[in-house]
Amino acid sequence: GSGPFPVVTYLPGINCLMEVKYNYDAGYAPLDVVPRSGRVLVRPVLEGQFERSDPGVFPRYASPNTHQSMEMVWALEYRRVLDYLESRDDLTLENLNYSGLSLGAAYAGIICSIEDRVRSIILISGGLTPTRSLSALSGGTGYFDRVTQPTLMLNGRYDYIFPYEENQVFLANLIGTPAEDLKAVVYDAGHLPPPRNQMIKEIADWLDTYQPLSETVEPNAAP
Repeated sequence: GSGPFPVVTYLPGINCLMEVKYNYDAGYAPLDVVPRSGRVLVRPVLEGQFERSDPGVFPRYASPNTHQSMEMVWALEYRRVLDYLESRDDLTLENLNYSGLSLGAAYAGIICSIEDRVRSIILISGGLTPTRSLSALSGGTGYFDRVTQPTLMLNGRYDYIFPYEENQVFLANLIGTPAEDLKAVVYDAGHLPPPRNQMIKEIADWLDTYQPLSETVEPNAAP
């Protein structure tokens, strides 16, 4: 197709703070469905992540004294990424999607509550972040109560990072998204990975609903 192509941004799990080279495992977040469907997958490498890492990154993340500053930097850098994407003629942010895995899903509230260019959200193995410093932000809700975009939640019932009742269900009831635009899918799985084939179907259907392709974009027929 000739574009402009719709964009899905993806923020990964906590491994991005532990690895010094970019790593994408489609088994955890099967977003390879995004380019195959005719969309563009954008992976921002924010401060402290992958090639932008340094030995002091994880202590900063783990400390309640410096954690909030990292959150704010991530939100600011994400917005700068969107500013850049808007400057490209081959892309469109008309129905921009924010997708996050684990850590990336936990911080969706902070980012998406202040960024109205995000029009839909996909949270994979996410929940309210368990870090203590977040208690100072929006009453410990991570700003999810201020999120109103259509949101798809994909979780494991036996997740030990974000327990089902006290975290996942709590988030589903807390988030400001209208009930008709909120879908929570729970698999008989742990934290990672949820079942790949089932996730692909949910993600593809969600994008087709909230990020429909224009007539100039055709899905990639390659296997």
